[in-house]
Amino acid sequence: MDTVKRVYILDYPTATPTTGYFEDFEQGNGTWFKTSLVGTSWVLGTPSGETINSAASGTQAWWTGLNPNADQDNSTYFNNEKSEVIGPCLDLTGLERPMVSINYWVDAQDGFDGAVLQYSVNGGATWETVGDASGGGLEWYNSVNINGNPGGQDNFAWSASSGTWKNARYSLDAIPPAQRGKVIFRIAFGANDDNLQGRVLNGFAFDDVYIGEKKRNVLVEHFTNQGGVEPATSNAEDYFNGLFETVPFAQSDFFKLEYHISNPGVDSINRHNPAAPQARALFYGVSQPPATVMDGLLGDYFGTLFNGDPMAITATELDRRSLEDPLFTIDLDTVATTSNRVHGIMHIEYVDSLQALDEGVLLQVALVDSVVDVSTARQFKYVVRKLLLGNGGHVVATQSWSPGVAYDHEFEEIIDVPVARNTKRYLVAFVQGRKSRKIHQSLVIPVTGKSGVKPVGVGDDPVISEIRDILIYPNPASVNLYLNVPNRVTHDFTWHLIDQRGVTVLSGDVNKYFDVPQAIDIREVANGIYFLQIRSGTRTVLYRKIAVMNRE
Repeated sequence: MDTVKRVYILDYPTATPTTGYFEDFEQGNGTWFKTSLVGTSWVLGTPSGETINSAASGTQAWWTGLNPNADQDNSTYFNNEKSEVIGPCLDLTGLERPMVSINYWVDAQDGFDGAVLQYSVNGGATWETVGDASGGGLEWYNSVNINGNPGGQDNFAWSASSGTWKNARYSLDAIPPAQRGKVIFRIAFGANDDNLQGRVLNGFAFDDVYIGEKKRNVLVEHFTNQGGVEPATSNAEDYFNGLFETVPFAQSDFFKLEYHISNPGVDSINRHNPAAPQARALFYGVSQPPATVMDGLLGDYFGTLFNGDPMAITATELDRRSLEDPLFTIDLDTVATTSNRVHGIMHIEYVDSLQALDEGVLLQVALVDSVVDVSTARQFKYVVRKLLLGNGGHVVATQSWSPGVAYDHEFEEIIDVPVARNTKRYLVAFVQGRKSRKIHQSLVIPVTGKSGVKPVGVGDDPVISEIRDILIYPNPASVNLYLNVPNRVTHDFTWHLIDQRGVTVLSGDVNKYFDVPQAIDIREVANGIYFLQIRSGTRTVLYRKIAVMNRE
């Protein structure tokens, strides 16, 4: 007795971090084949159903449209159909953060018929379903307990009606790294034995398959204080450090920036550069630690309310954000210079081909210490030491960003703040919307050989201790702002009133004798929020936020 089997010879491309794998079917089926000639409704072409009636891009897409008895069965797919379209065998070993993106349109009996994406690492002997219906990913499965058992499982699928083409994305981290050398993908469709009367369902269509590296780096900005409310503050730090350090750095979807603000208690890290964390806290409206912002997102994000609560930023939310394409690419070229200077060029280019952006942006580069010891019992991690493009960032005025529009900014800064010894150090560049506050992309590069003005320590500084108890009042202030120091001043100090752009609007010397409070005339200062900076020489020793509210 003769046995005839169909044999599929698949392409074996390598999905590189730069290009990945992509198929839009405009030149044919590529290496995607339906696995049966009978009992399957899959066809490649221009969808022509009553509902699914176009490709996602171009004119070609796979869809379940071959049932000749569509009017009788109320569907362009077959009753009891169990079918697959098998795709390429890919080498994914070069990917650190693999993902899949696919455009789909579903129009099937809700809860009974649907489709899933599956993979095999053993030549098709067994198949695993990519993802689940737990809420992860972007536009991923929307139904559970599917009666049609697509792909031999009944737990979840794309079912019901999407109404139009959707772009679905999911992480491929679940594929074991040791088994990523030969990974086959397929779309599996399953249906039960009937459909409801009333209209002809069109089943499932897919187009524009991308399998490759995630492109977005997520930035988490965490605000803390050594004297913060316990255990909330330390719990939040431990939580994010745990999320960040559970995978190797190159495989992490996000990077953490930790800002030490000045309230509610004294913070030994903050006192060396209070302006940088205060500027970022003011930008987001953060008044009390712990508070955390993911990629500048505040408000609703896929059904989750982000309001600064650190625990709202879960691994699932970080993964979801990392699946979104960035609007910009960033390159950061640093130039060799002295050990206490940073000289570089930040290059950004707009890359979103789907829509233009009509918004000005902020550019910023943060200098970060990976570990800062403040005592024998406590460490802080990924601490921002200085913002190298000014505390308010470098402003690129509003313009229409379209694909290919680029911008360069050259900078050089002295590291006039302490940095920790014997630790890894990073430069973190990011581009952020001025109005939306969304961070459109970020980039992290390690730097070596950089030093600050002195190592971090917790011992009391006689210069700082002399001015630490200065009284600055009233706040809000009108007409005059007053300074008063309850102890004797022996060092030379200057004061500087600085606006949110980083521009000094007033300055002067701090009195050494305070028989009466020192008055600063602010009648000509525009209403707004300012920072009063106290310096000893070129060194900043104290910062206070001041609200000016002169009456009209």
